[in-house]
Amino acid sequence: MVREASLDGSTAISGGFTAEEAKRLQTVLETGALPVSLIFSEARGVSATLGADSLNKGVMSALIGLGLVMIYLGIYYRGFGVMAWFSMITFSSLFLGVLAVLSTFGWFALSLPGIAGIVLTIGLAADSSILMMERFKEEVRMGKTYRSAARSGTKHAILTFLDADLVTFTSALVLYMVAIGPVRGFALTLMIGITVDLLVATLFTRSVMIMLAESVVPKMPTLFGVKGGGAND
Repeated sequence: MVREASLDGSTAISGGFTAEEAKRLQTVLETGALPVSLIFSEARGVSATLGADSLNKGVMSALIGLGLVMIYLGIYYRGFGVMAWFSMITFSSLFLGVLAVLSTFGWFALSLPGIAGIVLTIGLAADSSILMMERFKEEVRMGKTYRSAARSGTKHAILTFLDADLVTFTSALVLYMVAIGPVRGFALTLMIGITVDLLVATLFTRSVMIMLAESVVPKMPTLFGVKGGGAND
């Protein structure tokens, strides 16, 4: 209740305030009384379709990035590059499937930061295949048979990128827990992508590479970019 008009700059306000509420009210009144004036700087009009247009361009960027990565894998790694194509397709299908399920239950909504997370996980998935292929070729050069090189090489490659992925996953988890708004979408897509990548690399890519090393690679080593390699056990 305001008891009287403030004619000389001072007044008294009474009410059922606690000490904390009184201090808060004092802060509000004193802050509002500061001699601060706003100066017009700039005004912008934003189209209602801007968000949809940005999302469409983001999705297109992700698809273009995926296509370029697959072209590079095919040209540089040839036979194993084709294997990496199927790994990337499997990864993309599972990844987008998980996001679709989460979206159905209202737990996920696609946003620009989310698309950034998707693009980043595409690179992580490609790295997983590349590590396996390079480690396989390295162990073949060391004199191992194609079969043993595939088994030990893929195992060591998985352990290598598992360490890196765990660090990235932990960072994304912390970001998801402390961030707000669309930034959480980036962290969520990154964590899901890392999980799906590990599953695909362990259950699909490694198995296919071992199968190829046992039957196809010994017959056409040049197609797979390897030289040497003893007869399989």
